[in-house]
This record gives sequence, C-alpha cells and structure tokens, in this order.
Amino acid sequence: MTDLTAPAPFASPRTLHRIAVVFLSTYALTLISAGISQVFDPFIYYDDYPALLLQPELFYAKTLSEGRWINHFWHLRGVYTPPWFNFQLYLIGWALFLSTAALNIFRTADIRYPALLSAFLVLSPQTALISGWFNTLIPGVWLLAVYSISALFLTPAMSRLLLFLFVPLTIQAYTPYPFLLLCIAMMREDQPRSLRDLVNLTILFAFSFALGLLIIYSVNYAVHGVFGVSPAGFRNPTPANSLS
Repeated sequence: MTDLTAPAPFASPRTLHRIAVVFLSTYALTLISAGISQVFDPFIYYDDYPALLLQPELFYAKTLSEGRWINHFWHLRGVYTPPWFNFQLYLIGWALFLSTAALNIFRTADIRYPALLSAFLVLSPQTALISGWFNTLIPGVWLLAVYSISALFLTPAMSRLLLFLFVPLTIQAYTPYPFLLLCIAMMREDQPRSLRDLVNLTILFAFSFALGLLIIYSVNYAVHGVFGVSPAGFRNPTPANSLS
C-alpha cells in the first residue's frame, strides 16, 4: 500500500523523460492548432493591448473592478517584447501546465494516456477563445504551470498546502484559474479516495479562495478606499441584495 506521507516516488529520471515527451507533443499541437499566421502575427483583442504596449494606466481600473493585481504588476515590468514572443511565452506556459496536469492524473499509466488527455485539452474551444488575451494572461498560466510541475514531485498533502499560496495568487490573475488547481489536487492519481479526504480538500480550497478574496479586498481598500470590488458597468452587474 502506498504511503501518502512519503516523498512522491514520481521524482526520477523517468519522470523528466515523461514530462519532456508529453510537453513537446502538447506544445507541437498548440502550434498546429493556432496556425502559422497566428504564430508569427497573433491576433490581439482590443483590451489586451495595454499588456503588450506597457500601458498599466489603461489596465489599472481592473484592479478595482476585478481584483487582478498580479496582471497589473505584469503591466509594470517595463520591458517591451513583441507579440509573437509573448504568444510563444503564453503557449509554452499553457503547454507545460496541460502536460504536467495530465501527468499528475496519469502518474504511472502508459505515456499515451497523459499525452492524449493533454491533446484533448489543447483542442478544447475554451483554450482557443481565451488565448486571444495572451499578453495579459502570461503570469497566470506560468503560475498554473509552476504549481502543476511542483505537484508532480510532491506528496498529495504537500501539494494541498501549496494551494494556500497559489490560489490567492492565481485568483488575482484570472478568476477561473484557482479551480484548475483544484482539479489537479482532486484528480491526481495518488490522491486519497475517501469522502473525508474530499471534504478536507474542499474546505482547504474554500479557505484558500477566501484568503485570496481577503487579500484583494484589503489591497483595494488600501489603494482605492473600497473593501471589495466594484464590477465595471459594462458587465451589467446585478449584486444580490436580498434572499429573494
């Protein structure tokens, strides 16, 4: 029986070989699915230009309306890089995340299984749609990749603890990203499969998510004088004000 408190046995030269194979196949598929024209001259959505052109003042409002402080700091990097380079940086980070996520799920299975799962994820419509904001999302996908890679070499318990760090960070990059981390923690092959463990993981994730919100609210209060977020008007927000 596997000792879930012991160091993850996945850390071996064989692991590095599996990561390399699945990553390269995933990255190649991202390039093919993107198309030659997109690789060399990527399409950019209008509100992704501030991240490309280093114009933090045009993104700053999203810190109050969406709490995306990690993205704001990315706008302050001060080093211009061309769109094709940024697109590759995004694709490499995304391919690393998908391939290592698949390897977390199929840790000991034949390498064809994680490669196939990763390929399916690359070809999902949501992946193609969100890639139009690649300049802005670079820090978010690399946070996902770092967590997923780390989880390969850590026990389930240690990777759970990392949620306290990565969930608050990723929620400030793109709100759905923390749930991708939860998927890895829930679906990794060596994850305990009991109701108690599921409840514990759910509670831990909820606390991590709440911590991220508390950080966002606190920073917004310190900077904007608002404890919370103020959704932009164009989103037609309808805040709950009663049980009905």
